[in-house]
Amino acid sequence: MELTKIDVARRQLGMALTLFLEDLDPVSVHTLASAGGELAEHLAREVGSSPFIEHVLQTDATMTPKSYYRLARQHYNAFKHVNRFDGTKRDDEALLAAFDDRQNHALLFIGWSDLLAATGKVPIEVQVFQVWFYASYPEKLAAKEDANRLSSAFPGLLDLSRQERKRALRAQINLIRTNRTVMQDSRTDATPLVWSC
Repeated sequence: MELTKIDVARRQLGMALTLFLEDLDPVSVHTLASAGGELAEHLAREVGSSPFIEHVLQTDATMTPKSYYRLARQHYNAFKHVNRFDGTKRDDEALLAAFDDRQNHALLFIGWSDLLAATGKVPIEVQVFQVWFYASYPEKLAAKEDANRLSSAFPGLLDLSRQERKRALRAQINLIRTNRTVMQDSRTDATPLVWSC
């Protein structure tokens, strides 16, 4: 098997989103999305695109690269490290106790946004997930009319339970998958979300 860094990021993010959509193992989702997202950020820079961190730094004057990465990778680091750089044991109990699937929303959004910046296309599942993300967090949009337009794809989403929200996301993916125009668009990666060997 010959792999490129783009292949690796795509595989990690694809499996992470698949697990997320099926409401399986949020720790694995987080770990895969963090690893794939880290690669995707660098890949976006390599092709001269601005990764998501640049948007954050431009719109939030209180954020520095160091504080951004500390926040973005806090759970990921807790999942993969027992000790600190100086050899002392990490104290991650409170962080681990507070972790839940909601920490994966922004992580998946950012990782896939950076991979889109690097490659110019993403799977249909990602495109629908991005709309779902904005419908779930309308305050993240600058224009209210954008929030209204996007929420029309997921009416009443904010009133639903977590499981119902994911069910709505899966249903919308299945619906959009039948749209030939979207599926044949050059910005749609038509390969399966999870690649085989």
